[in-house]
Amino acid sequence: AANGVDVIVQENNGFTPTPAVSNAILVHNKKGGPLADGIVITPSHNPPEDGGIKYNPPNGGPADTNVTKVVEDRANALLADGLKGVKRISLDEAMASGHVKEQDLVQPFVEGLA
Repeated sequence: AANGVDVIVQENNGFTPTPAVSNAILVHNKKGGPLADGIVITPSHNPPEDGGIKYNPPNGGPADTNVTKVVEDRANALLADGLKGVKRISLDEAMASGHVKEQDLVQPFVEGLA
């Protein structure tokens, strides 16, 4: 939000399984207009040193290794440069920015399994 990116998050601070994120990307992109992609913060079941992000491109993901390498290299460059140029705001500011929309991503995924 601080960097002008529109974001959809699971409503009520809920957890969202990776397949629900993939489903939300596909459903959104079927509507036409600007394509969505997604980021999943991991892990829930791995040791902390294995934590990170998963990037799901507009096809619902997972991203190919050539794409994840670009993301990894850019993230590491930003970290090495002390996150210069990366704007940050509080959660409250983000929620009030107009760039963050809360939505139930899980229930439509579950209903689609039936």
